Amino acid sequence: MKSIKLINAIALLGAMFLLNGCLDTEEEPVNPQFEQFEKDVAAIDAYLTSNGIDAIADEFTGIRYVVNNPGDGLNPILSVVDSLTLTYEASVLSSGFVFDEADGERFKTTDLLSGIAYTAAFIEEGGSVTAYVPSFYGFGATATDDIPANSIMKIDLGLDAVVDRQLITEINAIDAALEEMNRTPTIDPSGIRYFLEQGVGNFADASSIVSVSYEGKLLSNGEVFDSSAEATFELSRLILGWQIMIPKMKEGAKMTMYIPSPYAYGTGGSRDVVPPNATLVFELELLSIN
Repeated sequence: MKSIKLINAIALLGAMFLLNGCLDTEEEPVNPQFEQFEKDVAAIDAYLTSNGIDAIADEFTGIRYVVNNPGDGLNPILSVVDSLTLTYEASVLSSGFVFDEADGERFKTTDLLSGIAYTAAFIEEGGSVTAYVPSFYGFGATATDDIPANSIMKIDLGLDAVVDRQLITEINAIDAALEEMNRTPTIDPSGIRYFLEQGVGNFADASSIVSVSYEGKLLSNGEVFDSSAEATFELSRLILGWQIMIPKMKEGAKMTMYIPSPYAYGTGGSRDVVPPNATLVFELELLSIN
């Protein structure tokens, strides 16, 4: 699920750059938020060590987490998915005070506390996770009678369902088309369906510059809207579906991918050649990684 976590971390990277700051001065600037963030991460690591908890350290967010059950459904890519159905208990790590909880409730992703939303992104539908979350993703320096300033959070969370009507509708349409063709794809946790002939070279990653041969068609009518015998791209600047799928490929690999519109051009379409909410089919060969 690493490539998906990379995508989920894009918004966080911007936040972290704001925290860290980069001013062209002779003295290195000190950002109080980033200083507190580092203290929180150190405190979390000390707590985990003293309690014998073996947690995964997410390199982008600083959140530490233990996957109790990975799940086997969709993974919530937060920049795409509209809503999540969650069961969780969120508490202050130092006191155990439970400040929020839910039992199978549906939330818009944009309405969730960021620490809860990012915790959900570590698992797939049906999964559960315990996360130890720096205060930056919670209440920060804000204090209440029950929640001290700079409170680290512990979040026990179950992901009941990923809810996005457009995404689910298009996944169902892809499955119906493939069933009619009597083809059984590999299913990515994003919901993208694909067929892969693996290569023998290196894997691409999120920062790669890649040279590819491709043809893009509309699932609805088979119309080719774009193609190239060889084109070079910075992977991070491409549609989200390519950012998710190309890191699964080695040089020389060939992939057919069925991409729902939320991972492509969404409700706006593209340049009068891709309609709004268009599911795309790409035949792609990874020629080289630069």
